[in-house]
Amino acid sequence: MGIVARMPTEDARRLLGECFLFRELETEARNALFGRLHIRAYAAGETVFLMGSAGDSMMAVLSGSVRISVPSPDGKEIVLAILHAGEVFGEIALLDGKDRTADARAMTPCSLAILERREVLAFLDRHPKTWAKFVEVLCNRVTGDWKSSCRSASSATFVARPARASTSACAGGSAGVSSRSRKA
Repeated sequence: MGIVARMPTEDARRLLGECFLFRELETEARNALFGRLHIRAYAAGETVFLMGSAGDSMMAVLSGSVRISVPSPDGKEIVLAILHAGEVFGEIALLDGKDRTADARAMTPCSLAILERREVLAFLDRHPKTWAKFVEVLCNRVTGDWKSSCRSASSATFVARPARASTSACAGGSAGVSSRSRKA
């Protein structure tokens, strides 16, 4: 008997289901929403999106790695995060629809699951009770991140050192510059 490989959409549904925005949704609602995602392959070096472009989707890295960066005032690249398989980005832009705040570029050949903003908004129109869950999850996240930041700031000793970007998965974590705490 051979090994049965999971389909990319199964991996995408699992990853997005672990994201803070969706993990509290009922299974039926998640399945209905994730039925609208699509998979796209990117070549190494290919642009996923550029800073200033429309924030019209979120992505889950299924394979490969993606670099999130911004240009410095002197034109050099400042890398905010390197995202690997299992990580999600662009989830805040999915909700607010504002322009991207950073560039995303495939570092290696990669496969991304993409969930379009218009699909999420249409889903929320069809499932209005889900809005309340989204608001609750976002409020918990904002107050949790704020409380965590306040605790850290009150007990921190400030030392000059280079900034680090968190690259942990969407399933949790702390405040700071990361794939979850900004809308890139």
